[in-house]
Amino acid sequence: MRCRWLSIVFGAVFVFLMWYVIAFKYFPGDLFFNQFFNNLRSDGMTSLMKAISDIFDPIVVLAICVVAVLFFILKISFTRGFNFSQKKEKLILVFAGLMLGGALLQYLFKIIISRARPENILVNESSFSFPSGHAVISIILFLFLIFLFNDKIRFNLRRLLFVAAGVLIVFLIGVSRIYLGAHWFSDVIGGWALGLCWFFFLFGVMDYGKRV
Repeated sequence: MRCRWLSIVFGAVFVFLMWYVIAFKYFPGDLFFNQFFNNLRSDGMTSLMKAISDIFDPIVVLAICVVAVLFFILKISFTRGFNFSQKKEKLILVFAGLMLGGALLQYLFKIIISRARPENILVNESSFSFPSGHAVISIILFLFLIFLFNDKIRFNLRRLLFVAAGVLIVFLIGVSRIYLGAHWFSDVIGGWALGLCWFFFLFGVMDYGKRV
């Protein structure tokens, strides 16, 4: 039940942002943060932000995830046979659904909304701007990793540091995209909202809500 409501809440946030950027073009904060990070640009900072953006490029992340999913499916299949009712197999399928579904959703909404990227962009991008694919994929990936490993970390401080590290990485990925002019502020917020909506929706459907 909790997952269902969280999915509805974040879905509503995404729909509101989508409506706003279609109706008014710029969301409050879009122009401010674009100019703010533009004024902070330097060679060193730009190199750092490009590195963060490239490492967590959705295509790269998805390719690694697909290879990992196929590896575990083959490993389980050869050892004891793949059984959809088993916990590990179910988690593998949920992870695949989260990542591939998130990638498909952000791609479809980019086409539907067709929002132009900022003019001061520093990287080559051929797709539209809203929502940020980096934001969607990163928040889904790290939420799943937190869900998967959080209970396995014994000490509260380590668990807190693990979660904080995941949140920080997702935040820095979003900041890197705004800094590079690849996205508006609302593209990143919208990407996070869409990723959270899809994550909690699928977890609710798969009945993992008690652990989230």
